[in-house]
Amino acid sequence: MRLKQELATTADLVSAVLKREQLKRETAQHAKAVWEKREDFSSLKRKFPSLLNAKEDEELFYDKERVVKKVKQTEQPYVLSLP
Repeated sequence: MRLKQELATTADLVSAVLKREQLKRETAQHAKAVWEKREDFSSLKRKFPSLLNAKEDEELFYDKERVVKKVKQTEQPYVLSLP
């Protein structure tokens, strides 16, 4: 029974790692696609500078900053009290 439970836990861990790695691969593919689109857009801007010289277009070259969520600490820090 214990071995079966440990194998099930191991299988869950393996599937979680597989899912994480697939997500990382998809993220890298999306980042590459965005990079290629930005490259195409910059070449168009160089080719037609008078038509595509808006300030709003410049924002498309940069990633928006991600909002970092702060993790709340639920546990109190361990304090050693001296007698």
